[in-house]
Amino acid sequence: MIPRALHPLLAALAAAAILAAMPGCASSIFPAYNPAGQNVAGQMLYVGKRRTFVGEFTVRQSPTDFALDVTKGPGMELILIRENGDNLVRVDALNHTWQGDPRHFVPAQVRNWVALREVFSGGTPPGATVTRGPHQIAVDFANGERFVFHMND
Repeated sequence: MIPRALHPLLAALAAAAILAAMPGCASSIFPAYNPAGQNVAGQMLYVGKRRTFVGEFTVRQSPTDFALDVTKGPGMELILIRENGDNLVRVDALNHTWQGDPRHFVPAQVRNWVALREVFSGGTPPGATVTRGPHQIAVDFANGERFVFHMND
């Protein structure tokens, strides 16, 4: 017979063992990148109300998925955006994360970042002005945020 005082400890150990035995459950819900897509890379300028920065960007876009990585040198990730279809978005930015269904709600702080999928698809998001030139895309949003992407050849 096991003493009653050990029951909570045994329950916690059993739960940990179950989670450890199921590594697939802990993996990302985003599928592997669709190789039918295209890659675009270069430098970007972001200008916001409180901060401005320049970074390297990589966009991986397919008919079903979108990924935007913004880095500041090797190993310094600033912003990572992942979109799967039209119903799931994840934004990781400097120790802050938001994930959800963009058809229902996107926080104001990341709304324009999530809208960049439409820009790279050739569209213009609501409340934005997009200027396209050779190897460059500039996006000005009504709230004052500005993105300028210079694509590598």
